[in-house]
Amino acid sequence: MFRIPFFNRHKVVSDEGFTITFVSRHALRYDEGDIAVLIDIDGDRTQMDMFTKSIRAFDSDGKLPDALTIQKIENNIALALEWKGWKVHRK
Repeated sequence: MFRIPFFNRHKVVSDEGFTITFVSRHALRYDEGDIAVLIDIDGDRTQMDMFTKSIRAFDSDGKLPDALTIQKIENNIALALEWKGWKVHRK
């Protein structure tokens, strides 16, 4: 289940333990435990393009998670965006 915090309308919080935060019109941040990554997005009212090759580490060490974890992150982001009402395309 997802929810939007009352005082932060740019964030989506999941009961699964992750959050996505829209940091700009073209990027969002994914946080789960000690993982924090940025990913580029672009869209309109009905569709959101998620540029999976743009995933990059947000923290200072610059290390990306393994490929299986990145796939899980992509799926979680897509679920949250779909919950917000977008049709998600991975590019």
